[in-house]
Amino acid sequence: WCLRGLRLTSLSCVAESLFDQLCETKLLAVMLGVVLDDVADRERDGEFLETLLAAVEPSRERDSGGCTDEQAAYADFTSRLWDEYVGRLARLPYFSAYRDLLDHDHRQIFNTMRYSRLVNSNLALLNLAEHDLYLPHNMQMMSFSTIDVMASPRFNPAELGRLREVIWHAQCMGRIGNLLSTWRRELGEGDFTSGVFARAIMTGQLDISLLSTGNWQPIEKAIESGRHEAYFLDRWNYHRNRIFEIQPQIQTVDIARLVAGLDRLICMELASEGLK
Repeated sequence: WCLRGLRLTSLSCVAESLFDQLCETKLLAVMLGVVLDDVADRERDGEFLETLLAAVEPSRERDSGGCTDEQAAYADFTSRLWDEYVGRLARLPYFSAYRDLLDHDHRQIFNTMRYSRLVNSNLALLNLAEHDLYLPHNMQMMSFSTIDVMASPRFNPAELGRLREVIWHAQCMGRIGNLLSTWRRELGEGDFTSGVFARAIMTGQLDISLLSTGNWQPIEKAIESGRHEAYFLDRWNYHRNRIFEIQPQIQTVDIARLVAGLDRLICMELASEGLK
């Protein structure tokens, strides 16, 4: 399922000979995101999360001292997964040209993990502005676009800024599809980082105190009656329209093909509700 989504949203400029292996390399990044996200959202163990991030963030030393045996094994797997992922990227033809940018993209993803843990540890932090600022990075699409241009001899570097604006909107679209298909499951897990909860709080249709009661039915009713899903579908269309406004400024990436992939992706997301 994830590999299909990665194929749909990869950029058209990627060299055909590198396309398949690039999608598989991105799948390793998706796995890494799940490994980190589970600790941030489910375990909410800030100290262990920092141990894991030290294993993957540039310029930080790895140290699993103080971990339980189970945590040490988890950290070791995370490190090996990261090393395999980065090792594959280092073989791409334009890796060195965009390495600093990719490091920046990865830091945004890791910062999102930290923010998710903070929110679930202190639900009073919930707000729509920070959700829209941080949580889309969980989709990793900015970093994936950087990886794509590392494998794209036909890409014009002068278009990089405009491309990244397109991908920012695409990443928000991806996040919306993800939150629409997972918020009910996350409700049962006590994970309230989804934007529907933030918006319900900000509009006054949901009280923060209700989130910690374990009584999910009134929360679900508030989300449904407040039409918060419809709000995010409208936002999805807004981001889609913004991409088409930028499209004429980009010549070396087929933006229409990317949007078609995003259209397929949200169908996949909505069809998968309750299954992931």
